Amino acid sequence: MAGISKGALYLTEPEGQLALQHQIGFSPGEDQRLRVAFGCQALFAELALRGNVVLLPSEDVPSAIAQQLLVEAGTTALLVVPVGWGTRNFGAILLGARIEDIGGEDALAFARVLGAQMGQAIGLSRSFESLAASELRYRTLTENANDAIVLVSLDGIIRESNRRCSEILGYSAEELVGRAVWDLALPGREPEIIELFKEQVLAGAGRARPVELRCRDGRSAMMEFSSAPVNIEGETILLTIGRDVTEQMQAQTQLMVSDRMASIGSLAAGVAHEINNPLAAVTINLELGVNAVTRMAVEDGASPQMVELQESLGEALYAADRVKQIVKDLKIFSRTEEDTLRAVDLEGVMESTLRMAWNEIRHRAKLVKHYEHVPRVDANESRLGQTFLNLIINAAQAIPEGHVDRNEITITISTDERGDVVTEIRDTGPGISPEIFQKLFTPFFTTKAPGEGTGLGLTICRRIITDLGGEITATSVVGEGTVFRVVLRSAQREEKDEVPLPFARAARRRGRVLLLDDDPMIGAAVRRALMNEHDVVPLTSAREALNRIVTGEQFDVILCDVMMPHMTGVEFHRELGRVFPNQADRIVFLTGGAFTATARVFLDGVSNTLIEKPFQVRDLRALVNERVC
Repeated sequence: MAGISKGALYLTEPEGQLALQHQIGFSPGEDQRLRVAFGCQALFAELALRGNVVLLPSEDVPSAIAQQLLVEAGTTALLVVPVGWGTRNFGAILLGARIEDIGGEDALAFARVLGAQMGQAIGLSRSFESLAASELRYRTLTENANDAIVLVSLDGIIRESNRRCSEILGYSAEELVGRAVWDLALPGREPEIIELFKEQVLAGAGRARPVELRCRDGRSAMMEFSSAPVNIEGETILLTIGRDVTEQMQAQTQLMVSDRMASIGSLAAGVAHEINNPLAAVTINLELGVNAVTRMAVEDGASPQMVELQESLGEALYAADRVKQIVKDLKIFSRTEEDTLRAVDLEGVMESTLRMAWNEIRHRAKLVKHYEHVPRVDANESRLGQTFLNLIINAAQAIPEGHVDRNEITITISTDERGDVVTEIRDTGPGISPEIFQKLFTPFFTTKAPGEGTGLGLTICRRIITDLGGEITATSVVGEGTVFRVVLRSAQREEKDEVPLPFARAARRRGRVLLLDDDPMIGAAVRRALMNEHDVVPLTSAREALNRIVTGEQFDVILCDVMMPHMTGVEFHRELGRVFPNQADRIVFLTGGAFTATARVFLDGVSNTLIEKPFQVRDLRALVNERVC
């Protein structure tokens, strides 16, 4: 109707060149030249960008070029029609006629409408393709994200969720959509989630504090959410990204527990040291008092008052010895060299642990012990004591108070066929149900009331035993009780046995004894204990003692505290060994505990004798008299 007999559609490619998309009316012979726009691609592109229909021949195109195009296209006239939509240009349509006049207004109007319709069709098609590609990218990003992504309405209803959200919570996307966010709260915690969601809505955007959500299988997950409002089809929706911080929070909690244990250990070590110093003075003076009263009773006769005084002092000495044992047990749990493995006497650690836990045991069950002679184990005394204490207290607390005659906690120590040392802690409590038993070593799982347990005790026990190269297992029968079994390898290292102190005998001669301790009470008590047989020089400064020896003073025995301010016993030994090695060999170290790792390594390596405070007068006399010859 428009008199057009030929047509070709050219669209602009990303490189900026026109490419033939479709043609009609051109002969096969013309097709090859048609594909390259008769060599005039740049010209057609330029004309299309003008936005107007251009007639060839016309003054817009040089006549020679126009004539050449008409000959090659086999037409008497050509129209170059821009194809576009709005401000976007997609290319051009080439329309040709052999006979008809297509330069009239009707033909030009038709060409403009055709270009506009074609541009609109292409524009819409590309918009739909872009939208589909954008949605595909969105789906790909959300479904492959490592964080949960949820769309939530302002009234708290989940509209959409991604794959990761389902993985964390255990619910499918279909199960989540339509739920209120507070439906995922732990029992009784719904108000907390509602309040948190309201804070997010009011804030508009930002990160919320971590919140604990209930998973489908009964677990809980700690989630940290960041939200921002988005407008979708005229409705404001919260786009919420949730990160699973469960493991991170657990790691932080475990670190806090470890730090707390380290702090308690350091505190216990310091307390033990501070108790042992005055306790040493108390013990020495009480022993001297008992000896003096006994001697007076023999010489002057035992009056009723004298007997009562003798009994009072004896009871006080016994009580001091009990304090000594308690502090000694406390020191097992206060070692600072936590990573140091030693050949440990397992029975000794167990006995100390039982004394520490006795207050929990005695109101609930009888304690039964079956100990075989077993080798030492490669372990850390403090860590091993921590493990046993946790297992024994758990066993005791599983048994209600008040029926001691019906319940037992049995401790068995033996070796297996491989020579490993096996410790079993058995209770006659109610046992553990299969549902709880399978979560026994799960971090943060606890059946205790809130505030009574962290759920990390058994997890830490397993980690300690595993790090020692051993294993810990449990068996339980509902109604019959529970057994925890700890297997440890026998020691592969030699450990110095404590050298028994010699029997106290009279001194061969009067000797000179240097007592070096920063606590004056220790000096006074030791001088009082030895003054009948030896000359005792009590000093509180290691530097003063070093100066006196350097200036010529000689001592038969040097009793030296390990931990002292300004100059420690280790430093004193090192300096004395440098100038007077024979005097350094005469040092006997005294300690109230609280070793540093450096001091422990030093004491393990030197041949000098070490005695622990508080010590008995007869043992001190025996040691000194043996060395004064």
